[in-house]
Amino acid sequence: MDFTLDKFIRLNNDKISSGVRKSIILQLLKACKYLHEKGYLHRDLSPSNVLIKTYDDVLVVKIADFGLAKNPTNELTTVNTEFKGYFNDPNLKLEGFNNYAMPHEIYALTMLIYFISTGKTNTSKIDNVKLKQFVQKGLGDKANRYKSVDELCEAFKNI
Repeated sequence: MDFTLDKFIRLNNDKISSGVRKSIILQLLKACKYLHEKGYLHRDLSPSNVLIKTYDDVLVVKIADFGLAKNPTNELTTVNTEFKGYFNDPNLKLEGFNNYAMPHEIYALTMLIYFISTGKTNTSKIDNVKLKQFVQKGLGDKANRYKSVDELCEAFKNI
């Protein structure tokens, strides 16, 4: 792969078209949907775990580092598993990393979408009203977050 998403954004943020950003996001969402359909949660979605490769002027996105991936139907995570992942829901520090579930994955995906869209990680000053509403729902109260990648994807397409 040519870059991590983090490095790609840092080096090119002012040159990346909205079409390229949208393509990266949709590929990321498609990959996560596939992962979730197989019953797994990544648990460490971040700009350093998304890789970018250019093939004949087309950017291809891949998710990497499945070291923390969890099948939600098993109990392989020990009770004292450390909180990891810098785009993870901070509530996991109180809830415990072993309780990681879809709402937490949606939080991380929302952060990734915001980062890809803007090149920023600070969500406190979002000017675009639709983007702000999207981010608020994806990072807000767990009960009100998007319920799936499909729902997140539909909301993203309406921005």
